[in-house]
Amino acid sequence: MRQPAPGEWYIAVVCKSCNHRVMLFHDLTEGRSDLESSKFLITCPNCNLKGSYQAEHFQAAPMTPSCSMLRVSPLPLVYYSPDKP
Repeated sequence: MRQPAPGEWYIAVVCKSCNHRVMLFHDLTEGRSDLESSKFLITCPNCNLKGSYQAEHFQAAPMTPSCSMLRVSPLPLVYYSPDKP
């Protein structure tokens, strides 16, 4: 399993069941983008819980515990209003 590179920025989620941090992909904005409406549908690689997760910025430390890189692409959740075409 790949581990995050120390000092690198990632978009990550934290599993609601086991609190395992899952790195989704590199954060090219280095923590400066707005992730308020960024949600992803993933299955936790640690406990297999499937769910919708709020994304967050995360900078990996030299000894980042309890985290892993997601092996497949996360699915962004996009909500459309039924009133708009």
